[in-house]
Amino acid sequence: MTLAVCVRQADRSGWQSTTICEIGHGRIEIRILTSSTELTNYFAREWPGIAQVFRLEHLILEKGGTSHFCGVWTDQQSSQ
Repeated sequence: MTLAVCVRQADRSGWQSTTICEIGHGRIEIRILTSSTELTNYFAREWPGIAQVFRLEHLILEKGGTSHFCGVWTDQQSSQ
């Protein structure tokens, strides 16, 4: 299972999230960053030193565009 699928299907009720809204250049941009340490054990074999996973959602309301990015943060000290 890929990281993007896991993040999308996971129960994110206990995850941390923040939202930033910017208005300018004739459009409204909303960025939502959600992160968690709950999937680190699942991905530890594939990504040694994984510290947390995240999902960044970027919405542009003028153009109706949406993009999603998923990734991992690693603890550099534990991965060496």
